[in-house]
Amino acid sequence: MLLTIKAKLNPTDEQQQALLATMERFNEACNYVSSISYQEQTFGKRTLQKQHYRYIRDNYGLSAQLAVRAIAKVSESYRGKGHRQEPHTFKPHSAVVYDQRILSFKSLDSVSILTLEGRKLIPLSIGAYAQLEQRRVRGQADLIFQKGTFYLCVVVEAEEDTPYNAEGCLGVDLGLVNIA
Repeated sequence: MLLTIKAKLNPTDEQQQALLATMERFNEACNYVSSISYQEQTFGKRTLQKQHYRYIRDNYGLSAQLAVRAIAKVSESYRGKGHRQEPHTFKPHSAVVYDQRILSFKSLDSVSILTLEGRKLIPLSIGAYAQLEQRRVRGQADLIFQKGTFYLCVVVEAEEDTPYNAEGCLGVDLGLVNIA
């Protein structure tokens, strides 16, 4: 079973500014790709990447993998029925999608994350309820910014609990508001 754990980042002031600048530039690139994608009604990741990768690298200063992740974010936002009715816009502090090429856990309490200024080693806090093991981390993580704090939403693989087989009757919900 896959679960998402929300881990708090504890950056220095300098690291915080680097993360903010990266997030804002990433979302500017997403807005560029989204506007062109909608105008041309082209939503496939590969097509968008062929058309816009070099422009994003040259004009937004994103690394190769951050440029690829920005294009993928836009493409995924248009996926599904009814998602192409109007152009999508991304707020300056919308999530940045990181994968294992641009984010790595150095230990269970620090993460190496790519910014516009290069990699930064940032302390990480994970609640006791969410025992994170590096070998259980799967796929990508989203960097989010909420109320002045950065968090990483990390997908981890968790063991499934054995199902509880109840014996007898536990109760009946009759949809009543006031149960006698």
